[in-house]
Amino acid sequence: MLQNINVGAVVNFTDFIFESRDIVENDDIYERINGKSYIKNSDVYLDELAYIKMLHYNYDGNVTVGEMIVNKAILNETREIFSTLFIFKYQIHSMRLIDDFWIEGDALQADRNSISHNNSSCFCYRRIAKQEKLSNHALGIAIDINPLDNPCTPRNKDGSFDDSLLSDYEKNTLINRKDKAKVNRHIITLGDIACTVFDSVGFECGGIWPLQNEKWPSDWQHFEPNAEKMPIVIKRIEEKKLERKHQ
Repeated sequence: MLQNINVGAVVNFTDFIFESRDIVENDDIYERINGKSYIKNSDVYLDELAYIKMLHYNYDGNVTVGEMIVNKAILNETREIFSTLFIFKYQIHSMRLIDDFWIEGDALQADRNSISHNNSSCFCYRRIAKQEKLSNHALGIAIDINPLDNPCTPRNKDGSFDDSLLSDYEKNTLINRKDKAKVNRHIITLGDIACTVFDSVGFECGGIWPLQNEKWPSDWQHFEPNAEKMPIVIKRIEEKKLERKHQ
């Protein structure tokens, strides 16, 4: 139903629609992501990923067509999350592949460009900023929501938060955040609708991390499987790899 409707188009549908399909080498999605958010690697294979088109409410309150790539290991959870957010008419500014914001040769700069356009996304094969470790976005198991309103602040070596990449607007959202959330419904706070919906399927908000460990970053836009859910998701990924090995 959404196949021939452009991403970002405002539609008159009232019921949630969620459509997913495989990504096949040389198909239209592959051509968009190859050499950008996706490169051949041994961590995540193309057949582990699913391309999604789904409906969401935008900041004007209009039903809009969005897209996302996720690992098939969280496909059911993704459907449940966004179908519930749709019922609540939760507003998401933009939902496009990060490749639409690509800056040649630099996934982290592309991520920053996507953030500056307040774009919600999931998959991008990249490392964590300032680290050698792969981001969970590289596996397609982490989802960012309304990132401009919900900044990520990594830690400096001395343990302080690093807001050097943030715009003045982003820095301002971090001050008296709970009070600002009463006026700006797009600011995520612990226990709000977004956190509650993601938590219902075992995903936690990165905004909770500093409360768990004083060395961890604060990442309000970021949702990924929590400590109990992550082993389940990783097991699904490993089973898929084992299945491929025996084919």
